[in-house]
Amino acid sequence: MTSKLKPLTYRERKFVDALPLTTPPFNGTQAALQAGYGKAGAAVEAVRLLRKPNVSAEIEAMKTATSKRLEITKDRVIREVARSALLDPGAYFDTHGNPIEICDLPEGARRALAGFEFYEDFEGKGESRKAVGYTKKIKWHDKTAAQKLLAQLLGFLVEKKEISGTFTVEELVTAMEKPPHG
Repeated sequence: MTSKLKPLTYRERKFVDALPLTTPPFNGTQAALQAGYGKAGAAVEAVRLLRKPNVSAEIEAMKTATSKRLEITKDRVIREVARSALLDPGAYFDTHGNPIEICDLPEGARRALAGFEFYEDFEGKGESRKAVGYTKKIKWHDKTAAQKLLAQLLGFLVEKKEISGTFTVEELVTAMEKPPHG
């Protein structure tokens, strides 16, 4: 016997659609506010909505469809994070210490870049101006942050959050949504 889920109401649909667009993504309180719930009860309403089978099923369906459409798998995400976490800066330079051209870098090294800048340097002004060299700047993603994220994705690092005291449900939800050490 298969149970059929109820269709989403207008507000439930707005809540689900707002979830991935919040900062940080999937912040239930912010999504509830964007769906039109009042500020005072948004956190509690978010918890209530997230527990509803039809809402949670719709969220999962949305995530699955997006992942499939963009060809994003858990392995691919972990591989991309690992590129930054396990970055070897030596891969960006030749044996004489000169930077390798971006187009000549291996794909994995290029994908680990956060950015790069390239400038041609000149001396003089006007007609007497002449090129004297180049400035190349390479920026990598934060390696320590990438290592921490990789450890979390692989289950090597689990952050615990302790909350003590007496709370209303709304206060508890708000406290749980705050980032660690925040």
